[in-house]
Amino acid sequence: MLDEEAASDSQLREQFKERWTRTTSETLTQPIRAEGNKYRTIINNAVQADGIVRDRFATNREGIELLSKSDVSGVLYLHKSMW
Repeated sequence: MLDEEAASDSQLREQFKERWTRTTSETLTQPIRAEGNKYRTIINNAVQADGIVRDRFATNREGIELLSKSDVSGVLYLHKSMW
């Protein structure tokens, strides 16, 4: 949407030359584009962090399930067999 507005502004600026005196679209939309990029980066970082958590959970799922059981005898056996 901002790109469409910028293209329209550019076309009208070309058409009306020096009579087109309003502030350029690029100048007006720079803050909102910067904010959009900031949030895009935040979302991308969150997606990457979610992937890391998913991978680590998948890697450790068996141990987590074992530790979640109410019967700890199997956990104690596993723990002793690891040493």
